[in-house]
Amino acid sequence: MEAVIETIFKESKNNYGTRKIKIELEKQEYTVSRRKISLSWSKQDLLRTILWLNLRYIRKAGMKHLSK
Repeated sequence: MEAVIETIFKESKNNYGTRKIKIELEKQEYTVSRRKISLSWSKQDLLRTILWLNLRYIRKAGMKHLSK
């Protein structure tokens, strides 16, 4: 299951969150809660990637705000 979650996340170019991953898993006939998906991220160290991407986005948004 964790390999499938990681594959979906990587194929989305690290864009999908738990909701979209859950939808993709349901299309493949898996039943998984969003909590299980986030726990899987923690085990696979994908959580660090997600947090880093969010921080990068926040920093960019903050810089645009400061330039106005």
